[in-house]
Amino acid sequence: MKTARTYSAKLENLDAIYADTESFCEQNGVDSASLFALNLCLDEIFTNIVSYGYKNDDTKEVEIELEINGNVLSAKITDSAPPFDPITQATPPDITADAQERDVGGLGIYFIKKNMDGVSYRYVDGKNELTISKKISK
Repeated sequence: MKTARTYSAKLENLDAIYADTESFCEQNGVDSASLFALNLCLDEIFTNIVSYGYKNDDTKEVEIELEINGNVLSAKITDSAPPFDPITQATPPDITADAQERDVGGLGIYFIKKNMDGVSYRYVDGKNELTISKKISK
């Protein structure tokens, strides 16, 4: 099963994203731990696109496509911000340093990699596509 929805680039839309993701996961029997991890990752990704990619330009849009294929839950997040591959371009965080000594940035993609089983990026037709996936138990 697959569904897609487009959201304007406003942080206020996080509640709609949570609700839509929860509804999709409930309809497809996704376990609560996977739903929680997916929502946390979508929050991080959407917030970064709005804040850094679009620089809070709420006339822009972000598409989120959710899909279940067998026992894999995936989300493809598409935006038209300048090209940015968070997998290779985000500075890896120094997780051994104290919080006060850490540089800002990098924790988001680290967090996503820790919570998801797959993360991929591509730039196609003038758009960033970040796909995250997680094996689920139904």
